[in-house]
Amino acid sequence: MKNKIFTLALRSISSPLDNRRLRAKLTGVGLLLLCQFCFWQQAFAQPNTATIATTTIVAAADICAGSTKVPIHAFSITTSGGTPGNAFFRGFNYTTTGTYLAIDINNFKLWVNTVNNLSTATLCPGVPGGTNTSPAGPGTQYFSYTNLALIAYNTTRYFWITMDVAASAIEGSTIAVNASVATDMSVLLNITTFLGTASASGTQTLKAQPAITAQPVAQATCDAYTTAFSVTAAGSGLTYQWKENGVSITDGGIYNGATTATLTLTGVTTGMTGYLYTCVITNAAACPVTSSSAALTVTAIPFAYSGSSVTQNNTSNVLRGTNYNEIIAIPIVMSGNCTPFNATSFSLNTTGSTAPATDITTASLWYTGASPLFATTSLFGTLASPSGAFTITGTQSLAPGINYFWLTYDVPATATVTDVLDGECTSVIVGGTAYAPTVTAPAGSRSIVAVNNWLWAKGAVGPGGATTLHDFFDCATDPLNNVYVTGEFMGVITFGSLPTLTSAGVTNTDVVVTKYDASGNALWARKGGSNGNRADRGWHVATDAAGNVFVTGITGFGGTFGSLTFQAGMFLVKYNTNGTEQWVKTGTTGDDRSQGLSVATDASGNIYVAGNFWSPTFTIGTYTLTNSMGAANQSDAFVVKYDALGTVLWVRKGASGNGSTSAYSVSVDGSGNVFVGGYTIHNTFVSGAFGVAFGAYSLAQVQTDDFFLVKYDANGNEQWLKGPTAGAGGGGGGNRNHIYGVKADAAGNVYITGEFVSNLKIGTTALTTAGFGNVDMFLAKYDASGAVQWAVKGGGTSTDRGYDIDINPLNGHLFVVGDAGVWTSTSNFTFGAVTVTGGNESLFIVEYLATNGTAVCGSALPGGAEDKSGVAADSWGYAYVGGDFEAIDPFVVGSTSIASSAGETGYVAKWSTCVAIPLPVEMMSFTAVCSDGKAKLAWSTASESNNDYFTVERSKEAAGGSSSLQWEQIGTVKGIGNSSTTTEYTFVDEQLLSPVGEGQGVRYYRLKQTDYNGSSNYSNIVSFNKNNCSMSVYPNPFDKTIYVSSGTAVNALFRIVNVLGQEVCARNIIIPGDGTSLAIDLPSLASGMYIVRISDTDNSTLLMSTKVVRAGVGD
Repeated sequence: MKNKIFTLALRSISSPLDNRRLRAKLTGVGLLLLCQFCFWQQAFAQPNTATIATTTIVAAADICAGSTKVPIHAFSITTSGGTPGNAFFRGFNYTTTGTYLAIDINNFKLWVNTVNNLSTATLCPGVPGGTNTSPAGPGTQYFSYTNLALIAYNTTRYFWITMDVAASAIEGSTIAVNASVATDMSVLLNITTFLGTASASGTQTLKAQPAITAQPVAQATCDAYTTAFSVTAAGSGLTYQWKENGVSITDGGIYNGATTATLTLTGVTTGMTGYLYTCVITNAAACPVTSSSAALTVTAIPFAYSGSSVTQNNTSNVLRGTNYNEIIAIPIVMSGNCTPFNATSFSLNTTGSTAPATDITTASLWYTGASPLFATTSLFGTLASPSGAFTITGTQSLAPGINYFWLTYDVPATATVTDVLDGECTSVIVGGTAYAPTVTAPAGSRSIVAVNNWLWAKGAVGPGGATTLHDFFDCATDPLNNVYVTGEFMGVITFGSLPTLTSAGVTNTDVVVTKYDASGNALWARKGGSNGNRADRGWHVATDAAGNVFVTGITGFGGTFGSLTFQAGMFLVKYNTNGTEQWVKTGTTGDDRSQGLSVATDASGNIYVAGNFWSPTFTIGTYTLTNSMGAANQSDAFVVKYDALGTVLWVRKGASGNGSTSAYSVSVDGSGNVFVGGYTIHNTFVSGAFGVAFGAYSLAQVQTDDFFLVKYDANGNEQWLKGPTAGAGGGGGGNRNHIYGVKADAAGNVYITGEFVSNLKIGTTALTTAGFGNVDMFLAKYDASGAVQWAVKGGGTSTDRGYDIDINPLNGHLFVVGDAGVWTSTSNFTFGAVTVTGGNESLFIVEYLATNGTAVCGSALPGGAEDKSGVAADSWGYAYVGGDFEAIDPFVVGSTSIASSAGETGYVAKWSTCVAIPLPVEMMSFTAVCSDGKAKLAWSTASESNNDYFTVERSKEAAGGSSSLQWEQIGTVKGIGNSSTTTEYTFVDEQLLSPVGEGQGVRYYRLKQTDYNGSSNYSNIVSFNKNNCSMSVYPNPFDKTIYVSSGTAVNALFRIVNVLGQEVCARNIIIPGDGTSLAIDLPSLASGMYIVRISDTDNSTLLMSTKVVRAGVGD
């Protein structure tokens, strides 16, 4: 666009007054077609000629939206002639034309310079200055000055009109400036002559910018990885230019796509963290737009790898013919957020396995993400017939945090029993790089066993002969999977390598209770009884969460358990986990006419005993029961609740008034409700007559002998009473039905087993024996409200009884034991679809589904059920049975043969379940040590299954010593749920109080572990002495000597272990406790970290544990 050049001639004014008048007269004049210039001569210096000349050609052009300082007109002014002096330029108006809208222009600006150079020009001075911030559409545009712009005499000033175009300017809009000298200029002030000619500027056409529809986003990746930035824009003829920190990028090296919509960076480095990336996008009109900036974050490869420290189920067995048996867990721990980050290969081997070529058909690797629960939902890869080193490949994207992988083996039915399975992970490829695990060879292994198999059996050993007998009537397990049996013996008896026990007399039996570990090693055995000629028997045994043992039964004349004495009749004796008698309780009848037939415990440490008495009265604690039949020598049933100290809390009875009633079994659910089962023998049978009553509940007679099942709440209030159903299918007359075993689950369902003759109806289910007059076992389930859920039967063509029930804690299956085929030859016994072969008074064990009573599998031990038998499940899902055999020599249990050593010989045996066993919670350690003046509890699990949470409980020692503990809950710790790797837990007792009158200030702690299904187990008890908080070890780091001090005298075991857990120093020490320190000179140790552990002398209680560092100095 060309400047408009014109000359304006002004007449001289003779005086300042005339000048002022003229200014007044011209006030308000402001519009010419093009420009109006105002000049002012100070004093009497009066130039009279202004020459307006072309300075720059502003040609027609395309202007991009968003452009700034775009010139649309230019001119110069030179003053001359007249009297030398300054002229002043103070007002300027001009006219624009075109199709633009006011919103297309952000502002117009007027620039001035002493040279013809817009780039160095400045805005015209004045207020508001050379900017019009409110431009109008085509028409007059205004500049107005309250101050004056000076134009010196005989000089030239150069002027430019520019515009800032809005980024949203409409495509194709035009703007131009037109002018003619005749109409654009007026005579102002003393300028008399305007010289120059006018010319038109070119038309400016506005062009829109490209529209960015998706801005680049920040990228975070890993060192040496590939990442990309992208931008999306709309428009025609687009070109792209990426910039890094404001500098244009060219393709090459790590860069590709520098002039495309996507910039790819291959092999970024951590030094590029914080770099900013933008893209300049230009359209066909050469209009550019710059994207927003996006930052790059590059971190070092955030990878840590940890192998399992123990194998899955490291102490349990693998069943032949089962798949997906967990061998090791492989957790990969990712920190940071570098995704995708892929695991592609695992290097494994079968090291430790006996015969992998024949014992393993398939190795599989599974992925469960962040879940430590093993599942077969996401298969990473498999390999058939692994033997030795092998590799499993696949692709699995890893997420930040722990990523769990699991190695499993499929084991064929032909695998060799007792062979061992094991495995290792030696390398894993993640993100293209091979990493070695922190643990390549996890500890532990798994042995192969046959399903439905007897794993071991142990028998009592005696001199033999008919004058000796050893009977086991029941068994129980504790939280550590030790197993206990109780019964009676006469003569001498030996268990493993334990000292021989001898009964008090040669014509009577004594009570016996024996503890075995899970491998069948006898740990201790105890006896009790009297010197009379009546039998003393342990009928039933139970344990609590702390490992205490409770035995109930009957004694003829009273007697002793260790140093404890007791009266004749029913007894309850408590042992601690080491077999030391704690207390014994009895009921008073004046003779032996009472007996405890069953014992159970609850989660709070309360104990329940059920049994019967047939004396006129029976006193337990402060409760006295009266026999409903007076002195008729008929029995009534009773149930009594004791607290952990043996104090009687309540007693209840049940009676018939028309016969004898006995409570044979008691069980407690997870809410403390109590279930008691047994039966009543009616003296006379009158169908529909009064049968038995418990509190306000009663049952009518159905058969000659009728079972009963009664439910109490925790306070001893009867909730309901159930028995057989009368009517069609219910039998009658001389038929009988008995309950011998009752078991409640955590949810309040209850299961019963026993025997019936000919016919029995439970709820609406009618059961019939194989032949009229035969005896079959039955099994039934009631829900918490007493509604029958199902009922089934089993047996053969002779006499078959169900004696006891326990629940597999891992899958809820029922283990039922009893006897089958009293002294018949070998025959089959049917339990639903399961058939077992036995004979000669066989013991049977059958596994049932608790949901519907379907039998899963079973086994029999010919000759193994001479008397009542018991069953108990451990936390791994194995079953133990306790019983006795007679007139069979040897007695064969799986691969074990037990020689007969008495007229009757007791035994305990371990049986494997029929289904694959998931993980329970396997506790490795539990300690309480001083930390900052408080008790810090620490425990670890080797593996977990279904673990919901731990409850931390505390007790202070009462007057009765450590056996008189009153527990309170002080906190909970969430469990990991399911895991095959070691898990560490800690809890600090923040409210540990100073003891008052409690000797050394001993506190006791235990853990209650609760599963998702509500079942729970207790840990062992650990003690904590607050005086241990005064114990200290120094210096740290140390050189050759460590000093130990304590506020109290301590006789202790001092040990140092290295980071591998290896003991490098052990000494018995005596810390004075008088403020002086004990110096312990140490052997030469390598520099590094060690752990000092100070415990009591038998290493059963940890007093202190602290990390120390051996300084890197010379010896």
